[in-house]
Amino acid sequence: MSKLITRRWKNNTSNSTAYGKIFQRVVISETLDTNDFADHIVKHGSLFSRGTILGVLADMCDCLVELTLDSKAVRLGDLGLFKMAVHAEGAETPEKATPDQVERVELQFLPNQSKNYNLSSTTLRKMAKIQGVDQLATDITDGFVPEDDDEPQP
Repeated sequence: MSKLITRRWKNNTSNSTAYGKIFQRVVISETLDTNDFADHIVKHGSLFSRGTILGVLADMCDCLVELTLDSKAVRLGDLGLFKMAVHAEGAETPEKATPDQVERVELQFLPNQSKNYNLSSTTLRKMAKIQGVDQLATDITDGFVPEDDDEPQP
């Protein structure tokens, strides 16, 4: 059974409104590369070979970047939408708002939120079985040790 493992994390950013608060963060147990992902797909009984799957995934990555850099959005089935976004400082007048002001370009992903396959944060929260790392076994800890005066109250 799948489980989303979390650990405690304390915000130590002094100028943050959440300074000193304790949050949960996802523990990444493993990062799969494209080869691992293709192997996983094959294990699900795919009719396609590992090599074919690897080729499709490689082409998909190249084409996704190419198309999104051409101001197109790409919707991958029920997964969601990929698109580019730009970030720039605001200009005082329309004449000063030019493409030269763009400081960052980033690839964004927007999960599908259709009625039939909804990947919104609300739906994912309902689907996820969340478990703290310290609940996995008694000899495992998330390493969180609060300062004596900052210990959260139950």
